[in-house]
Formats: sequence, structure tokens, C-alpha cells
Amino acid sequence: MERLQPYKLPRNVNPDEGDYDWLLRYVWNIKLCESLYPGLQNLEIALRNAIHNTLSKAYETEFWFLKEGLLKVGESEQIRRAERLIPTGKRKIAGKYVAELGFGFWVSLLHKRYHDSLVPKIMKTAFPGKAHPMKRSLVAGELDTIRKLRNRVFHHEPIWNNPRLAVLHNQILQYVAWLNYELFIVTRGVDGFETIHQSGTTPYKEIIAEIG
Repeated sequence: MERLQPYKLPRNVNPDEGDYDWLLRYVWNIKLCESLYPGLQNLEIALRNAIHNTLSKAYETEFWFLKEGLLKVGESEQIRRAERLIPTGKRKIAGKYVAELGFGFWVSLLHKRYHDSLVPKIMKTAFPGKAHPMKRSLVAGELDTIRKLRNRVFHHEPIWNNPRLAVLHNQILQYVAWLNYELFIVTRGVDGFETIHQSGTTPYKEIIAEIG
């Protein structure tokens, strides 16, 4: 049961709980992660497309990311890694690069190091659903927090005990809406997070009871 240690409450909170309680939280955590997939996936798609389209227009090329001196060392290395994944001899298509760049790459383009270059272009047109201007630091901070949550979800790590989970879920949906409202409608239609989060471990008691 070592794998279930992260699902254990401190002894001073509930000294009598055992494997049954840990298993309940483990299953609940699986369902919580599953419920966040649509929002996280569609946020990544929306952010990627919005930033890529914005910078393609700003620099008048879909290969804006290859412009010398535009990207810093870390992001340039990610571009090189993406290029190595394109089969040798194949015609270079911008979309091939873009498809290989992860959520963290797009979030990094909003960091302070791009304050005078990429950020003004991105903030001006990439969030058409936002009525009022947003501060770069706020957007970068919130998206970076979502990135960390995304990593935990996709690495099957515990998220059940995150006190801000509901807030982060709302932020995910809000950013999808600001980036692409049509995609937000789809995301909202398949999103089941609130029910799963509010129900807690109760719905899984029968499942765990069958084990014992």
C-alpha cells in the first residue's frame, strides 16, 4: 500500500482510517484527473493556435519561431527538438513544429523575458473573448499554475487534496472562453468536474467494497 501513502490523511486528523479510505481517495483522484482532461486538452489547443496565428501574422510567416534572435535559449532548444522529430527528407511544414511543442512552450512566451518582443503582440489579439486588457504577469502566473496542475494530472499524481482545485478548474474554462468561445462551448458540454469534485469519495464505496 506504499503507493497509496499520498492519499492518507494526517494521523491527527483521522487516526482510525485505513486502506479502505486510501483506496477511496485513490479512485476519486483518478476520476478527478479524468474530468480535467477535456479542459486541459482544449486549453492547450486554444492557446497554441491563438499564439501561433497571432505571431504568424505579426511576423508575416508561419515560421516565425525560426527568426534569428527572436526566441531565448530554452525555447530555441525546444524548436530544435521539435525539428528532430520531423522525418528526414520530409518538407518542413510549420504545423509539424507546432504540433510537437508542448503547453509549457506556449506559456513560456508570456514570461517576462519576452515583455518587449512577443508579449505585446500576443496580449493584443490572442484573447479575443476578454473585454478588458490583462496584465502579462497575471496571465503568465495563472497559466503557469495551470501548467503545473496539468503535469500532475497527466503524470497520475495526487490532486484530490489541492484546496484550489475548483478555482483552477474555473480558470481553465475561463481561458478557453477568452481564447476560443466555440471551443469553450464544446468543453463545457463534456465537462463533468463539478459533479465529481463535489461528490467526493461516496460514489466509489461500492467499488472498493467489492475488493474487501
